Amino acid sequence: MKKNRRSFLTLIILFIVFTVAIISYSLYIYQNGSPNLIRLLVGVAYAFVVSILLPVTISNYRNYYYRKKRHEEVKRLYKIDSTFNNEAFFADRIKKEVKRSSKSGVIISFMIFSDSEKYQYYQVEKIRSFYGMVIQYFETIMINPKYRKDLTCGFEQNTFYLYYKYEEKEEINHFISKIDNDMYTLFAKINVPINMHPSFGVYQIVDKKMDVRDMIEHSKLALRTSVNSFQVAVFFSEDLLDAQINNDALEQEIRRGIEKREFEVYYQGKFDLATNKFVGAEALIRWNHPTRGLFNPGAFIGECEKSGLIHVLDFYVFDQVCKDLGDWKNRGRRMIPISTNFSSSDFYRPDFVESVLTTIEANKIAPNFLEIELTESSTANNYFYVMSVLKRLKESHVRILMDDFGTGFSSFGNLKKYPINAIKIDKSFIDDITVDVKSREIVDTIVHLSRSLGLTSVAEGVQTEKQVEILREIKCNQIQGFYYCKPMPKKDFEIFLSTNTFEEKEDIL
Repeated sequence: MKKNRRSFLTLIILFIVFTVAIISYSLYIYQNGSPNLIRLLVGVAYAFVVSILLPVTISNYRNYYYRKKRHEEVKRLYKIDSTFNNEAFFADRIKKEVKRSSKSGVIISFMIFSDSEKYQYYQVEKIRSFYGMVIQYFETIMINPKYRKDLTCGFEQNTFYLYYKYEEKEEINHFISKIDNDMYTLFAKINVPINMHPSFGVYQIVDKKMDVRDMIEHSKLALRTSVNSFQVAVFFSEDLLDAQINNDALEQEIRRGIEKREFEVYYQGKFDLATNKFVGAEALIRWNHPTRGLFNPGAFIGECEKSGLIHVLDFYVFDQVCKDLGDWKNRGRRMIPISTNFSSSDFYRPDFVESVLTTIEANKIAPNFLEIELTESSTANNYFYVMSVLKRLKESHVRILMDDFGTGFSSFGNLKKYPINAIKIDKSFIDDITVDVKSREIVDTIVHLSRSLGLTSVAEGVQTEKQVEILREIKCNQIQGFYYCKPMPKKDFEIFLSTNTFEEKEDIL
């Protein structure tokens, strides 16, 4: 209202000034011997036209100048090829604004998050194109009269930084909701079959004397929490800071544990129901902490995924498996294929296949003794890339197992499309197989289909004799679970393979 009133008064004043000036000039001519009424009327008309066009021209020029200035500023601020100093530039730019503004303010860290880790590897050009659209979107908002005095933007790598001034707290939620809705509109314009979600981390400025860089870090911490908890927006609180301190401490402990080789590989055998022999095993990770004892994966895998250490840990396990197989080979011990798990972030790394094959070759192991377990979610998109990786592995005689089949993105079509060797039926179906008819029918269907496609079926999490009887009845190929073999360290597993009574008893029968 104030802006409209100011513009209206400006027009009135300009109109009066120019009208008075032209009329005075015309009267002067009239009084000094040029009694031409037409000239007088022309002068009045001229004054009227000038009083309208001049302020419009000035306003348009100012708007053009302002747009051009902001456009250049945005281009410089968002220049993707020069992102190193953009966060620092943003911090320096808003430092004075934070202190002198009479309004309250928030720092918002914003990014486009995908619940699929392959987002960072899939169709890079389209992802860049999408970020270009987001940049143009914020450029438009910065020019918008509604926001241009209350909004400052910055960009670095895949994160946008917003400083937004507001009068009522509700304006924050409305502003975030607007961006959230507008982003989904942009998603529809780019043909990338990946689930993408806007995520926001918000820090409300309480103490304007606080270092702006600390404010930004608090908003980034809230953003990480938003991404990890699948929430649209998270507001910073001291509790988040305490949790971050604990996570940082855990990350450092994990790094130290990897360096000191505190992580140990355990093996759990896979029992073949047709031959009554252990025909394989899965490698599982345990953390033998020096002061707190043995940790299962649930205590540290999540932090490894957040911190990016999962790649290091996955190849730590794979390398140890190859070394153990090499040791059994050199000592003439019984050797069976060992399967290892890789995260989807590993699978979509450009050097994944080379790293796997190099590790196998370095330990002089026949590739057919190695199996790689991949979840369906890691192969859900980018069909051609997935096929190229799986074909290279299979051509190198590395076996591929589809893990946790029956959950998440499971599709029977994938059994036909991908060059896999076996499927592992998820434990959730096996748990209920003795009491739930539907679970039994699902397992029966998966086993029958895998058999018709020439694939090996492996039931996970088998714990009771009754479950074994049912799986034997429906002709499941292999069983993995506590009933036949619990996870155990290398030395214990080596002894177990030569002394277990299951093979002996089954052989007698």
